Amino acid sequence: MAKHKRLLTGAALLLVLLPALPLQGTTPALAADFADQAFKKVWTRTDKLVADGAVKRSFYWGPTPGESRMEPYAQGVGGMRRVQYFDKSRMEINNPNGNKADPFYVTNGLLTVELVSGKMQVGNAEYEDRTPANIPLASDNNDSTAPTYASFQQLANTPLGDHPAQDLTGQTVSQSVNKVGQVSKDGGFEKYGVKYGFYNTETKHNIAGQIWDFLNASGPVTNPDGKQGNARLSDPWFYTTGYAISEPYWANVRVAGKPTDVLVQLFQRRVVTYQPDAPQGFKVQMGNIGAHYYDWRYRLQGPQPQVFAEYKLEPSTVIPSVKAYTVAKGLTNVANTKDFPLSASAKALLEKNAFVAQFPSGEQYKQFYQLYEDGRYASKPIFVTTDSVLHVYHLMFDKLLRSTETKYLTADLKALNAAMLQASSAQYDALKGTAAENAAKRNVAYFAVASKLIDPNAAVPAMVQAEVGQDLGQIDAHQGLSPSAVFGIGNPDEYIEDFSQYVPRGHYTRSEDLKKYFKAMMWYGRMTFRLKSVEETKSALLVTQALQTAKSGKISAAQLWATIYEPTSFFVGGSDDLTYLDYAPLMQQALGSDVKAVADDAKVAKFQELAKTLQGPKVNSMFVYITEDKETATKGLRMMGQRFTLDAYVFGQLIWRNVGKPDGTDAEKRWLPKGLDVPAAFGSQEAVSILEGLGETKYMSYTLQLNKVRGE
Repeated sequence: MAKHKRLLTGAALLLVLLPALPLQGTTPALAADFADQAFKKVWTRTDKLVADGAVKRSFYWGPTPGESRMEPYAQGVGGMRRVQYFDKSRMEINNPNGNKADPFYVTNGLLTVELVSGKMQVGNAEYEDRTPANIPLASDNNDSTAPTYASFQQLANTPLGDHPAQDLTGQTVSQSVNKVGQVSKDGGFEKYGVKYGFYNTETKHNIAGQIWDFLNASGPVTNPDGKQGNARLSDPWFYTTGYAISEPYWANVRVAGKPTDVLVQLFQRRVVTYQPDAPQGFKVQMGNIGAHYYDWRYRLQGPQPQVFAEYKLEPSTVIPSVKAYTVAKGLTNVANTKDFPLSASAKALLEKNAFVAQFPSGEQYKQFYQLYEDGRYASKPIFVTTDSVLHVYHLMFDKLLRSTETKYLTADLKALNAAMLQASSAQYDALKGTAAENAAKRNVAYFAVASKLIDPNAAVPAMVQAEVGQDLGQIDAHQGLSPSAVFGIGNPDEYIEDFSQYVPRGHYTRSEDLKKYFKAMMWYGRMTFRLKSVEETKSALLVTQALQTAKSGKISAAQLWATIYEPTSFFVGGSDDLTYLDYAPLMQQALGSDVKAVADDAKVAKFQELAKTLQGPKVNSMFVYITEDKETATKGLRMMGQRFTLDAYVFGQLIWRNVGKPDGTDAEKRWLPKGLDVPAAFGSQEAVSILEGLGETKYMSYTLQLNKVRGE
């Protein structure tokens, strides 16, 4: 009996002959064991009882051994040494021929020093330059506002320099630190009653009392003979941690997703934390520095931004195995041609190409699934097209984003607006009569506009009601290109905004709340405190300072900002513009943490010079005069920032000012892109051929720019 092919129904009655594809699986990695009995002996002493559940306390090393390696070390045998990683440290054997009875036969490295300084130690006095670790050291890994190792560069003793402190034994610990290393005194932490308990004279740093007690604690241990005893857990006290290299600092960070007050202190080999509300036995813990160091050394290249939700694209394991087939003349080997009302031209194409697409007549199909459903009920083979899968993905994405914005982000944005408006008003009061007064007033108006856009009942401070009302009127009227009254407050540099951009679109038209959210986020995403403007830079610096100090209840403004920024970055991509995270380290370097320093024009100029090294947006979304340098005109701080989109970048690279004769006529400049530019940039020669036929490739530098984009 002859074998017949069957036609398949698809999103557009796609008729194709397609057998099933086999799939292959992957094998999970195996767990590691102790690389040396000496490592096992050290781990067993303190942590076996914890792993077995015999005692209730935190681990000193971690529940299990991790990866073992031979790492370069100049003084090691053959220039190498054996190491093994644990969650909370890295064990090392520098001299395998040494005395194994010596407590320091196994050491744990100066990991904290390396992570803070960015200098990876490869010998007693030999280092490789890396980037300081932008990894949160005492919080959830995705807490983008928490202090990182890099935050302590100006606070901890490292090869970059020492930062000693006076003996404060007996005084209360109330200093806090934020992500950019800014230290402030916060009386709110005094309620925990933590005092400085010991002054480490070797490094000139105070150790918090609770941490000092932890380092000197005794408890159940497993002796070398396997029997349980009672002894000091760290003997001497600095065996596991080394000496203190920083002061203890409070920080409000996310732990298990919740804002939590944590005391953090850096030692040469470890990070030690104290969490007042943790269960007994777990209030003081060693940080996961071993895991952090391993990531920094082997997985991360330079500072890594923390993300809202990590997604790793899994490599495809599908092996294409479609067997070649042919269609007989007259479709005699196709079994179900009668199921499809094919035109004569469609039959000819099917016979020639073994494939044809014919759209159904009428409008009975509003969605892809309806066509698939009819095919299934009629027992017709179904070919699921990629465009239908992408459409379903888009619907799911849109619903998830819409629900997130409605249920969570709208409330967070209102809280952020209120906190920033209050902080900006306080800055204005502090800066009256100074060279930063107008910058502070501008910010009051800036945050008042955002507050009114998302909440029409929000109050506007009397001093900026006129300017706020004017810009709100232009937004409501979709005014088009017009000067911003808010940015014009005391500003000699005119700011032109396209107020037609504030028309809600897409799913933002579905409810009044979404319309308001859209407008407020558009304001934050479009209005730029331009670096070229001294006045606007002062405003940007005040915004940066306020984000780090303002609070809404117990939650910092920076955390609220991250709560909004991180999910939106996950859904639609990271900011293409500079944010406060880019400005904060340079601000600390140029101005310090005193808000009144913004009134010092020399310090502001120093910041502007430092910020010239920051990368401007790749995609322009601002009004720019044709005579202006685009990067100079667009570089600056945005509260949220526009998102980088690939098609917009491609279009921008293939129009004037990048394509066209510089001194030519308007006809010799490519003012508008074509949709085909995108597939051409991805390598489609068919798209290029069509563009050539349209005369689009004749413009000067088009081919040069197209090849540049393809190479990126």
